[in-house]
Amino acid sequence: MATDINNQIAITVGQAAKLLGVSPPTAYRMARMRGFPAFKLNGRVLVYKQGLEEWVRALAEANAEVVMEEEAGNGGSAVYDPE
Repeated sequence: MATDINNQIAITVGQAAKLLGVSPPTAYRMARMRGFPAFKLNGRVLVYKQGLEEWVRALAEANAEVVMEEEAGNGGSAVYDPE
């Protein structure tokens, strides 16, 4: 039986991978990154769902600024790609 993640506070790393459109190994690497909203509970790695949404939003806003700088010819750094 599938679990409806809309009503969950925390999700598994596998569920986070599906939401983000990345592979589970990539999601586990991301879970070790500073600032990523993952935590351990009873030996399981979980992701705080609202924190994940905020993390993605902040990353998208930061990358949008970089893309705009690159398009303006001001240099800028590469867009983050965890794959």
